[in-house]
Amino acid sequence: MTAFGLYLLKVNICLTVFYVLYIFLFKNYTFFRFNRYYLITGLVFSFLIPLVKFSLPDNPYQTLTGSFEQSLAEVEYTMIHLRPLNQTVTMTDYTLLAFICYLGGVLISLLQMIRAVFSIIHLRRNSEAYSIGGTTIVKTRILQPFSFVNMVFLPASGVDPLIMKHESAHVTQFHWIDLMLIELAVAVLWFNPLTVLYKRAIKLQHEYLADADTLGQHGNVEQYLKCLLQHVCKENTPHPISQFYSTSIKKRIMMITKDKTASKFSIAYFMLVPVVCLLLISFSNRPTSQAAPFEDGQKYVGEDIPSVSPIVIEKSLGIASDFGYRIDPITNKRKFHTGVDFRSSEGSLVMSTANGIVLESENDSSRGNFIVVKHGEMYMTSYSHLKSAAVTVGDLLAKGQTIGYVGNTGLSTAPHLHYEILKDGKPVDPKDYLPKVK
Repeated sequence: MTAFGLYLLKVNICLTVFYVLYIFLFKNYTFFRFNRYYLITGLVFSFLIPLVKFSLPDNPYQTLTGSFEQSLAEVEYTMIHLRPLNQTVTMTDYTLLAFICYLGGVLISLLQMIRAVFSIIHLRRNSEAYSIGGTTIVKTRILQPFSFVNMVFLPASGVDPLIMKHESAHVTQFHWIDLMLIELAVAVLWFNPLTVLYKRAIKLQHEYLADADTLGQHGNVEQYLKCLLQHVCKENTPHPISQFYSTSIKKRIMMITKDKTASKFSIAYFMLVPVVCLLLISFSNRPTSQAAPFEDGQKYVGEDIPSVSPIVIEKSLGIASDFGYRIDPITNKRKFHTGVDFRSSEGSLVMSTANGIVLESENDSSRGNFIVVKHGEMYMTSYSHLKSAAVTVGDLLAKGQTIGYVGNTGLSTAPHLHYEILKDGKPVDPKDYLPKVK
């Protein structure tokens, strides 16, 4: 999975958590303003939380797999050699195809939103309009009143004054900002049907707020309910507008006649704090160090030559494939293997073999999750097929610092680490730098 694909997955997880909490805890509260802020905050946080990067304190315990899994890994490695990194991959790049399809969906969704906005602008230009305060009233040929930005669109034949007040409440409370945000989110996450439900929840809170504002000014609940009941069968609209006639009228009537939620329950909104913290912890990096990293500006001198094993010797199951020429299992031709492959349990710590700086921390279809580290002016090391990385590009590393975890990603048949050393840009045998490796 690409970094962007992983980001989208995390965004969807966050959005799901916020929505589920809303449904099971806040949905039936009459704290409409709090609900609005909660939903918008949850929407924004869903996109921001996956971008926040920090590391948890080091954990002395290491994830170990069972001996049965290790035995299977040994069998696989004795029968099948791993494909080297420098071998050309002649296969369809499904990741690229999926990304193109995703961009196509985003483009279609954005075009639909733009089209809806331009249709509203066109309606405004071809209709009579006048201003009341900061609100523009537009008399149109349409039968359903609605509001958009600072404009209230009303039928030319006229409407009940209560409807006018309701739509004006949408304008004064800037509900259009929420609607544009959720429309953009729906476009970016078009493949997730949950975004549609999230959008409906936001629009419903807008209606509750507008109803409460109208009743606060007018006070005649019976007359307002009659006005609502006249239009209970009208359909909702997919456009980014606030509309008086909608399928939510039944729910609005129930909320209007419902007893107000006791103020003591408002403390439940503090649940947002631990939820955000849990999501941040869930998406944080694993422990990042066994040795203290450099101070800013400190040069790595004398420790920039790879000289330790990238995996704790006791945790390694041996070397599955050496550096040098071998018979490629795919082409049956003699190929050069530019590194060594360490067999190890999935989740085992992978360490930087010298002081350095992270140049790359990426994912591709061949190497899976991989990290490239530069050590001084002469050496570079590469660590491939990781389960996950614990560092990001630009991080300064100390020799022995944890940078990732053994995995089975990319072109891999079992958990292992493909380790390479480049000296002056050319691959060299890592075993010459690993005197302790058996």
